[in-house]
Amino acid sequence: MRIAHPKLWIILLAAAMMAMTLTVLAADQKKQPTPEEMQKMMEAWQKIAAPGAQHATLSEMAGNWTYHMTMHGIGDKPMEMDGTANSEMIFDGRFLSMKSHGTMMDMPFEGMGTMGYDNFRGEYQMTWMDNMGTMTAFTRGKTGSDPKVITLTGKMDEPTTGEKDKDVKYVWRIKDHDHHSMEAYDLVGTPQEFKAMEIAFTRKP
Repeated sequence: MRIAHPKLWIILLAAAMMAMTLTVLAADQKKQPTPEEMQKMMEAWQKIAAPGAQHATLSEMAGNWTYHMTMHGIGDKPMEMDGTANSEMIFDGRFLSMKSHGTMMDMPFEGMGTMGYDNFRGEYQMTWMDNMGTMTAFTRGKTGSDPKVITLTGKMDEPTTGEKDKDVKYVWRIKDHDHHSMEAYDLVGTPQEFKAMEIAFTRKP
Protein backbone atom coordinates (compact mmCIF):
# COMPACT_ATOMS: atom_id res chain seq x y z
CA MET A 1 0.00 0.00 0.00
CA ARG A 2 1.53 3.38 -1.01
CA ILE A 3 2.33 5.78 1.81
CA ALA A 4 1.57 9.47 1.47
CA HIS A 5 4.49 11.85 0.93
CA PRO A 6 5.83 13.17 4.28
CA LYS A 7 5.18 16.77 3.26
CA LEU A 8 1.56 15.90 2.50
CA TRP A 9 1.11 14.41 5.96
CA ILE A 10 2.51 17.59 7.51
CA ILE A 11 -0.02 19.69 5.60
CA LEU A 12 -2.90 17.37 6.53
CA LEU A 13 -1.91 17.28 10.18
CA ALA A 14 -1.64 21.06 10.31
CA ALA A 15 -5.07 21.42 8.71
CA ALA A 16 -6.58 18.91 11.13
CA MET A 17 -5.01 20.68 14.10
CA MET A 18 -6.42 24.00 12.97
CA ALA A 19 -9.90 22.50 12.45
CA MET A 20 -9.90 20.88 15.88
CA THR A 21 -8.67 24.07 17.53
CA LEU A 22 -11.45 26.10 15.93
CA THR A 23 -14.02 23.51 17.01
CA VAL A 24 -12.87 23.61 20.62
CA LEU A 25 -12.72 27.41 20.67
CA ALA A 26 -16.21 27.67 19.17
CA ALA A 27 -17.54 25.49 21.98
CA ASP A 28 -15.81 27.45 24.70
CA GLN A 29 -13.82 30.50 23.68
CA LYS A 30 -12.46 30.88 27.21
CA LYS A 31 -10.86 27.44 27.28
CA GLN A 32 -8.07 26.48 24.91
CA PRO A 33 -6.77 22.89 24.63
CA THR A 34 -3.49 22.13 26.32
CA PRO A 35 -0.60 20.75 24.26
CA GLU A 36 -1.30 17.34 25.77
CA GLU A 37 -4.96 17.51 24.71
CA MET A 38 -3.96 18.60 21.23
CA GLN A 39 -1.57 15.66 20.99
CA LYS A 40 -4.31 13.21 22.00
CA MET A 41 -6.71 14.70 19.42
CA MET A 42 -4.06 14.42 16.73
CA GLU A 43 -3.39 10.79 17.62
CA ALA A 44 -7.11 10.01 17.53
CA TRP A 45 -7.43 11.66 14.12
CA GLN A 46 -4.46 9.75 12.70
CA LYS A 47 -5.87 6.47 13.99
CA ILE A 48 -9.34 6.99 12.52
CA ALA A 49 -7.88 8.15 9.18
CA ALA A 50 -5.57 5.15 8.66
CA PRO A 51 -6.57 2.47 6.11
CA GLY A 52 -7.21 -0.92 7.72
CA ALA A 53 -8.30 -4.47 6.99
CA GLN A 54 -11.55 -3.40 5.31
CA HIS A 55 -9.64 -1.19 2.88
CA ALA A 56 -7.36 -4.12 2.09
CA THR A 57 -10.49 -6.12 1.27
CA LEU A 58 -11.62 -3.42 -1.15
CA SER A 59 -8.20 -3.45 -2.81
CA GLU A 60 -8.86 -7.03 -3.93
CA MET A 61 -11.34 -5.59 -6.44
CA ALA A 62 -8.78 -3.22 -7.95
CA GLY A 63 -7.61 -3.98 -11.48
CA ASN A 64 -8.84 -4.33 -15.06
CA TRP A 65 -11.88 -6.52 -15.61
CA THR A 66 -14.35 -7.88 -18.12
CA TYR A 67 -17.90 -8.34 -16.87
CA HIS A 68 -21.13 -10.07 -17.82
CA MET A 69 -24.36 -8.53 -16.55
CA THR A 70 -27.71 -10.29 -16.37
CA MET A 71 -30.89 -8.30 -15.66
CA HIS A 72 -34.08 -10.10 -14.60
CA GLY A 73 -37.69 -8.97 -14.68
CA ILE A 74 -37.47 -7.18 -18.05
CA GLY A 75 -39.44 -8.88 -20.78
CA ASP A 76 -39.81 -12.63 -21.18
CA LYS A 77 -36.15 -13.45 -20.75
CA PRO A 78 -33.20 -11.89 -18.92
CA MET A 79 -31.37 -9.06 -20.64
CA GLU A 80 -27.63 -9.60 -20.88
CA MET A 81 -24.73 -7.23 -21.42
CA ASP A 82 -20.95 -7.47 -21.57
CA GLY A 83 -18.47 -4.74 -20.79
CA THR A 84 -15.17 -3.76 -19.24
CA ALA A 85 -14.31 -2.16 -15.93
CA ASN A 86 -11.30 -0.53 -14.33
CA SER A 87 -10.97 -0.09 -10.59
CA GLU A 88 -8.14 1.39 -8.55
CA MET A 89 -7.45 2.35 -4.97
CA ILE A 90 -7.16 6.12 -4.54
CA PHE A 91 -6.17 8.51 -1.73
CA ASP A 92 -3.46 6.20 -0.49
CA GLY A 93 -5.61 3.10 -0.26
CA ARG A 94 -8.70 4.65 1.33
CA PHE A 95 -11.24 4.36 -1.49
CA LEU A 96 -11.92 2.10 -4.47
CA SER A 97 -12.64 4.11 -7.63
CA MET A 98 -14.71 2.17 -10.18
CA LYS A 99 -15.39 2.89 -13.87
CA SER A 100 -17.25 0.70 -16.35
CA HIS A 101 -18.06 0.74 -20.05
CA GLY A 102 -20.46 -1.34 -22.11
CA THR A 103 -23.58 -1.34 -24.26
CA MET A 104 -27.10 -1.41 -22.84
CA MET A 105 -30.17 -1.68 -25.09
CA ASP A 106 -27.94 -0.84 -28.08
CA MET A 107 -26.76 2.36 -26.37
CA PRO A 108 -23.29 3.13 -25.00
CA PHE A 109 -23.13 2.72 -21.24
CA GLU A 110 -20.68 4.46 -18.89
CA GLY A 111 -20.72 4.44 -15.13
CA MET A 112 -18.48 5.41 -12.26
CA GLY A 113 -18.54 5.16 -8.51
CA THR A 114 -16.55 4.88 -5.31
CA MET A 115 -16.56 2.48 -2.40
CA GLY A 116 -14.84 3.02 0.91
CA TYR A 117 -14.94 2.03 4.54
CA ASP A 118 -15.69 4.70 7.13
CA ASN A 119 -13.62 3.83 10.20
CA PHE A 120 -15.58 6.27 12.37
CA ARG A 121 -19.03 4.91 11.54
CA GLY A 122 -17.82 1.34 11.05
CA GLU A 123 -19.53 0.86 7.69
CA TYR A 124 -18.88 0.54 3.97
CA GLN A 125 -20.20 3.37 1.79
CA MET A 126 -20.70 3.44 -1.98
CA THR A 127 -21.68 6.08 -4.53
CA TRP A 128 -22.66 5.44 -8.14
CA MET A 129 -23.64 7.49 -11.19
CA ASP A 130 -23.89 6.71 -14.89
CA ASN A 131 -25.09 8.05 -18.23
CA MET A 132 -28.49 6.34 -17.90
CA GLY A 133 -29.75 8.99 -15.47
CA THR A 134 -28.99 12.18 -13.59
CA MET A 135 -29.14 10.83 -10.04
CA THR A 136 -26.34 9.84 -7.68
CA ALA A 137 -26.98 6.65 -5.72
CA PHE A 138 -25.64 6.34 -2.17
CA THR A 139 -25.67 3.09 -0.19
CA ARG A 140 -24.04 1.92 3.03
CA GLY A 141 -23.67 -1.33 4.89
CA LYS A 142 -21.49 -3.93 6.57
CA THR A 143 -20.26 -7.49 6.30
CA GLY A 144 -21.57 -10.49 8.18
CA SER A 145 -19.66 -13.59 9.19
CA ASP A 146 -17.88 -13.56 5.82
CA PRO A 147 -15.70 -10.42 5.45
CA LYS A 148 -15.62 -10.95 1.67
CA VAL A 149 -19.41 -10.41 1.35
CA ILE A 150 -20.43 -6.73 1.61
CA THR A 151 -24.15 -5.91 1.81
CA LEU A 152 -25.17 -2.32 1.08
CA THR A 153 -28.62 -0.77 1.35
CA GLY A 154 -30.05 2.61 0.46
CA LYS A 155 -32.68 4.48 -1.51
CA MET A 156 -33.17 5.09 -5.22
CA ASP A 157 -35.69 6.80 -7.46
CA GLU A 158 -37.61 5.02 -10.24
CA PRO A 159 -38.40 7.67 -12.91
CA THR A 160 -40.35 5.20 -15.07
CA THR A 161 -42.97 4.76 -12.34
CA GLY A 162 -42.53 8.07 -10.50
CA GLU A 163 -41.48 6.27 -7.33
CA LYS A 164 -39.01 8.06 -5.04
CA ASP A 165 -36.89 6.71 -2.20
CA LYS A 166 -37.32 3.11 -3.24
CA ASP A 167 -35.40 0.63 -1.07
CA VAL A 168 -32.45 -0.98 -2.84
CA LYS A 169 -29.89 -3.59 -1.82
CA TYR A 170 -26.52 -4.52 -3.34
CA VAL A 171 -24.43 -7.53 -2.38
CA TRP A 172 -20.75 -7.65 -3.37
CA ARG A 173 -19.04 -11.05 -3.21
CA ILE A 174 -15.25 -11.35 -3.50
CA LYS A 175 -14.78 -14.93 -4.64
CA ASP A 176 -11.02 -14.99 -5.26
CA HIS A 177 -8.23 -12.84 -6.68
CA ASP A 178 -9.64 -13.03 -10.21
CA HIS A 179 -13.40 -13.08 -9.63
CA HIS A 180 -16.00 -11.00 -7.80
CA SER A 181 -19.65 -10.18 -8.35
CA MET A 182 -22.34 -7.65 -7.51
CA GLU A 183 -26.03 -8.49 -7.06
CA ALA A 184 -28.86 -5.94 -7.00
CA TYR A 185 -32.21 -6.72 -5.39
CA ASP A 186 -35.66 -5.23 -6.02
CA LEU A 187 -38.79 -5.07 -3.84
CA VAL A 188 -36.39 -5.10 -0.89
CA GLY A 189 -37.90 -5.99 2.46
CA THR A 190 -41.06 -7.54 0.98
CA PRO A 191 -42.02 -11.20 0.47
CA GLN A 192 -41.54 -10.57 -3.26
CA GLU A 193 -37.89 -9.51 -2.96
CA PHE A 194 -35.86 -10.88 -5.88
CA LYS A 195 -32.46 -10.59 -7.53
CA ALA A 196 -32.96 -8.04 -10.31
CA MET A 197 -29.39 -7.96 -11.58
CA GLU A 198 -26.08 -9.75 -11.28
CA ILE A 199 -22.69 -8.67 -12.61
CA ALA A 200 -19.87 -11.20 -12.74
CA PHE A 201 -16.35 -9.72 -12.99
CA THR A 202 -13.33 -11.61 -14.33
CA ARG A 203 -9.85 -10.15 -14.12
CA LYS A 204 -8.18 -9.51 -17.46
CA PRO A 205 -5.01 -11.56 -18.11
